[in-house]
Amino acid sequence: MSSKINKIFYRLLIIWPFVVFSQNTFIPDNNFEQALIDQGYDVGPILDNLVPTININSINELNIGNLNISDLTGIEDFVSLTFLDCTNNQLSILDLSENIELVTLLCSGNKMVLLNVSENIKLTHINCDNNQLAFLDVTKNIYLTNLVCNYNNISSLDVTQNTRLNILSCGDNGLSGLDVTQNSQLDYLWIVRNYITSLDVSQNTLLVDLVVSNNQLTSLDVSNNVNLTRLDCNLNQILILDLTNNTALTSFDGADNLLCSLDIRNNNNVNQIRFRTVNNPSLTCIFVDMVSQSYTNWLEIESPSIFVANESDCDDINRNYLALLAMDDVSTSDSSYVLQPLSDGNYYTDSGGNGTQLNEGDVITNSQTVYIYIEDSCRNAELSFTVTFENEDIKNPTINFDIPKFFTPNHDGIKDSWKIEDDTNSIHTISIYDRYGKLLKTFAANSNGWNGIYNGKLMESSDYWYVIKLIHGKKVKGHFSLKR
Repeated sequence: MSSKINKIFYRLLIIWPFVVFSQNTFIPDNNFEQALIDQGYDVGPILDNLVPTININSINELNIGNLNISDLTGIEDFVSLTFLDCTNNQLSILDLSENIELVTLLCSGNKMVLLNVSENIKLTHINCDNNQLAFLDVTKNIYLTNLVCNYNNISSLDVTQNTRLNILSCGDNGLSGLDVTQNSQLDYLWIVRNYITSLDVSQNTLLVDLVVSNNQLTSLDVSNNVNLTRLDCNLNQILILDLTNNTALTSFDGADNLLCSLDIRNNNNVNQIRFRTVNNPSLTCIFVDMVSQSYTNWLEIESPSIFVANESDCDDINRNYLALLAMDDVSTSDSSYVLQPLSDGNYYTDSGGNGTQLNEGDVITNSQTVYIYIEDSCRNAELSFTVTFENEDIKNPTINFDIPKFFTPNHDGIKDSWKIEDDTNSIHTISIYDRYGKLLKTFAANSNGWNGIYNGKLMESSDYWYVIKLIHGKKVKGHFSLKR
């Protein structure tokens, strides 16, 4: 009997350390253990890298921010955690696969290269700002409502499974694209300083704040986002913005784009508290609710942008703008002429931006027509002037050709094109312009001329202007009618 008791005692003695060990959780990071001591979950002051498991396995909330912790080994035994705040520490890896009850995770301001939340199905809030994450998998976190992951190195982010998201903030990463078409509950989207070239927000009809500054967007359609109060899309390459459906908008920043057109006739201009359009050099018109309204908060506006109420007013402004660029013909007894500075466009020796490009300060010594050609993402226009040296031995050619006053391109075989027959071979080129100075076609005499079509579209019945460049540099100007 004694021998049997001794054997049992001996066996208990052998397994006792394992029993004891199984009742403790290994905490190798001294700062982590000290935090648990300070919060009453361990007994100090001696740091032995162990904490009684029974003291931590029922904890719901743990706040251990700003404590210089570099290792959260042991967190796996906090199986009841619903809230974890470990912000501003030195963590490089955070694996929360055993903390399946977790609802809120705050871990910004660390040095994390790996964050595992793949098993945390109940998570609704994640803030992992200011880390070094190159990858973040949230596809299993289907209950997420808030995801904040700014200032990382994330190049791809899949949020198509996070259909309950209200807030998505992922600026200052390396994103080249982002699909938010499945996130119909979004009301805040912040994706500044990425490399995104296109963004579809047509399904995000609840959006209130949209901040997409400093990307590579060339277009942005916010016509479905009727709840927007703030839109920041500065530092992109956007050409056209139509904000007429955004009736709640009070803050807009569209500076540093390539805007040709901006329409903010949304019946809410009077409540606009912030408005920026600087550094959009081609933006000459801004369509507003009321031109007479004093928009005192609209301080950073691209010059010479002018508020207009309708398209015809904008046409007048563009026409006046081109007129400012125009130069009068020059007739001089000097032996040379110096090209003056241009506020827009470039000088060329031939129409349509052809021939030799000339520059400010270039010296001209021969009589000739000089063309000012403007072509960018918003405009295509041309103006010209003639430089004539009075003492130059040039014979003026006899103008011996008929210039039609009108044509009727209706395919009846009669005057279907506007053209000039030149029997004396005195014409170099013929250029056609619309009433705003836009170049429509350049052709030679004795050709088929112009059929009233530009870029595949029938031009409207109206007056059009011609410039006939003669072979000796002089030019003849006038206008004619297109009748349909």
